[in-house]
Amino acid sequence: MKKLAYLGPTHTFSDLCYKTHYKDAYSPLHCNTIEEAFDSIDGSTDALIPIENSTDGFVQKTLDLLIQKELFILEEQTIPIKFAFLGDLKYAERIYVQFKSFGQCKKFIKDHPNLEVVLTSSNQKSYDLYKNNTDSSIIPLHLISNEKHISNIEDYENNQTRFILISKKLNNVGKSASLVISPKIDRPGLLYDILGIFKKYDINLTSIISRPTKKVLGTYHFFIETKFINFNPKKFSMLLDIIRESFNVKLLGIY
Repeated sequence: MKKLAYLGPTHTFSDLCYKTHYKDAYSPLHCNTIEEAFDSIDGSTDALIPIENSTDGFVQKTLDLLIQKELFILEEQTIPIKFAFLGDLKYAERIYVQFKSFGQCKKFIKDHPNLEVVLTSSNQKSYDLYKNNTDSSIIPLHLISNEKHISNIEDYENNQTRFILISKKLNNVGKSASLVISPKIDRPGLLYDILGIFKKYDINLTSIISRPTKKVLGTYHFFIETKFINFNPKKFSMLLDIIRESFNVKLLGIY
């Protein structure tokens, strides 16, 4: 069985995505960072990486590593992000919360200014500190079994995170595609020209994100995602050929 590298330890949202969608196809390989998960990819290991959260937006480290490495997106999965409060608001003096979770539960924390916020490295760590110190914590709702808690304390009800499955192989068909377009020469109107090509071929763009090339100040890559009504491999190949006449193009996946 192939391995699937993702951010551990157990009970993270990455772990929840793995157990929901991939536990029958892969054995888990827990990693400490997104970069470590990327570096684990080989012929026997794929990776499950967060790429976008509906509250925080795109994960910049993920975009940069997709640009840098010769890897491909095989598919995507979206899971709901739900948080809960554990503890007694009447007696608690501090609240343990993972730094990313803190950014998604600010309203609840602001409503309880008497609680000293202690940031942690993981949601599991927050849970462990709560159990060992009998204070309070914010943790993912799926970690809770029978403990008394306050549910759904996230700032936005429809909070979701999108994950991508990354591999060394490339799919040839799908409903979506991701690519990176980089200008060969910086000039006025280049983004307008890129958008015009997609419009000509009637391909819908779902996102376009600029990321610095890290070579010269003011130069950027464009990370682009598309959706197809009906995928036509020949038509898409022609589109890429036209873009390549004026830009450098890296296809990240059809999925």
